[in-house]
Amino acid sequence: MSERTELGRRIRRRRRDLDMTQDQLADLAGIPQYHISAIETGRIADIKTDTLWRLAKALRVTTDSLLERDETSEHDDGVELSPVAEVLVPA
Repeated sequence: MSERTELGRRIRRRRRDLDMTQDQLADLAGIPQYHISAIETGRIADIKTDTLWRLAKALRVTTDSLLERDETSEHDDGVELSPVAEVLVPA
């Protein structure tokens, strides 16, 4: 399963945990509902960092939790980042 599909599943799971519809998440994040649907189903290959940040804020989680990265780990030690970084593009 691809990283973008896993990211979409984590977003969907958190949205549902909050009893939130895609429309409600779209309003809170300032992102079109069809875009959220495409992210949740893995149809979008590149997710801008700003979009990820907006989703995390609306879902009341960190971007690291959506990416399933250890929030305490440091990423400047030469260790390769998670493959999910491949689906992100600069804002």
